[in-house]
Amino acid sequence: MIFLKNDIETLNKAYRVVDIGIIGIVEVIKKVENACLEKIMLDQKKEYLIIRQEIEKLLATYGEEPKRISKMMRLSNDLYTNMQLLKNENDEEIAKMMLEGTTKGILEITSLIHSQAYDNKKITAILKDLNKVLEKNERELKKYL
Repeated sequence: MIFLKNDIETLNKAYRVVDIGIIGIVEVIKKVENACLEKIMLDQKKEYLIIRQEIEKLLATYGEEPKRISKMMRLSNDLYTNMQLLKNENDEEIAKMMLEGTTKGILEITSLIHSQAYDNKKITAILKDLNKVLEKNERELKKYL
């Protein structure tokens, strides 16, 4: 029973990492001027959507719906993004903001992988796939700093 609860909590944490990534991209992409950076971000969003769908399917096998980020966290994220964009909305700043979020995601997912507080091998696969995506995104975003 403990592993079942931990499986669900782990999936929800991963879901929120992906969800925040998608929200971040949606919020800033309209400000991106460089077509290559825009394409990278759209590709990242597609990858996040695929992983989010995998998490949703796995949560459904537990009879669970994903727990989305809270309204308070969403508001806080929106305020931070808007404040950063007011200061400077060039592509370098946008890449820096996205890189900061990606780095936080890597830390969260790496911590989940190392905790092994879950019992399902499918969760391990999703977390490792997500970590690879985040690390690739990190390398891509660094090119725009």
